Amino acid sequence: MPINKDNYVIINVWTSKGNKAIPGANVGHVSLTTPNRYISLWPNNGDSYKKFAGVSVRPPAFQRDYEQDCMDEMWSENGDYEICLMPELADVKDYDYSATKKVIEPHKLYVALLADGSLQYVVSAPSRKIINGNIDLATLRRMRLGLPDLKAPLTAEKLLQLEPFLFDILEITAARHHTKEVLNRRVHHGSVLREGETLYRFENNGGYMIWRDAIPADVEDKYSFLAIRLVQANFRIALYSLNVTAIEDTFDRLKPQIPGWSMAGSNLLSQTFWQKGTVENCASLALRCLDGGGFSGELRSKLSSKTSSAVSPDDLLRRVVALKERELNDHPATAAWIIENVNESPFQNVKDAYSRIGLSANAEEDIFPGVVPSSPSCIML
Repeated sequence: MPINKDNYVIINVWTSKGNKAIPGANVGHVSLTTPNRYISLWPNNGDSYKKFAGVSVRPPAFQRDYEQDCMDEMWSENGDYEICLMPELADVKDYDYSATKKVIEPHKLYVALLADGSLQYVVSAPSRKIINGNIDLATLRRMRLGLPDLKAPLTAEKLLQLEPFLFDILEITAARHHTKEVLNRRVHHGSVLREGETLYRFENNGGYMIWRDAIPADVEDKYSFLAIRLVQANFRIALYSLNVTAIEDTFDRLKPQIPGWSMAGSNLLSQTFWQKGTVENCASLALRCLDGGGFSGELRSKLSSKTSSAVSPDDLLRRVVALKERELNDHPATAAWIIENVNESPFQNVKDAYSRIGLSANAEEDIFPGVVPSSPSCIML
């Protein structure tokens, strides 16, 4: 079909932490943006698992737009920590780490003041290791005016003076990969936003909106304000050579037939023999919708959701790269096309990231179609 800059589908990919070339923070996610639809499937975590045709699934939750995806990715990746006094197990310099594993709780930062003025901390890191670290409070004091000059030992009263600076402390520990990054913080009248933060007003019922004005001095009880670092997709790549109307029609047809979300997504059996619908994950639904618009038919590898038992966001990204590379070769003018309010990822960045670890970002260049010699992987039936 003719190439048209208004006939686009944007593939938004949050890569997984298992991706060696471009590691993300969790299991990964993928969504599609078209002129008239936003296609994104999450599990409804507020409900428990149920059985569907022998498979454990959660009820499906369809996101309304890209911003909601970025917001939910933020909540899933946010490091939420409570600062606590160090437990009196032993001298902080002589911890028996195997013994502390039963005492050190996740999402708690245990601290103590040492005689040299430094802050000792123990935390259960994202790697699940118990980390014993040290922060020079004099350095932190120069960065953040108002930090009190505290002396050892640290008491409950002194800990209260330290709590307002927890965000600054966690920025240091996150940079060391000892804690997860803190992606939101409560702010008040007079607070200053930091780089990368967006101000949101939240209501008690869960609703939220971007707040572009100053925070009022007297905030009603039903409102709270958070400075948030949204988790953007690692890659956003636009394709112009697919039948976008067919992609949207495929989603409209599939959406009411999806009774649940499953980590494994759909497969040949679920799509062919289950008459009550088919369970999906974000990537399997995205691939089925793309296939409705001719995606796999454009690729030499002929990979489709009919032959995939577990398609991942990482795997789908490599298939998108394959088609994007072909599209740029056949229609070089599309390289200069811009979609309003969309920061499309530089295509070469994906290729360079894979090249650095000796892999191709293009799925069509695999020796065996659908089988990648190193992570990320695609499991085939």
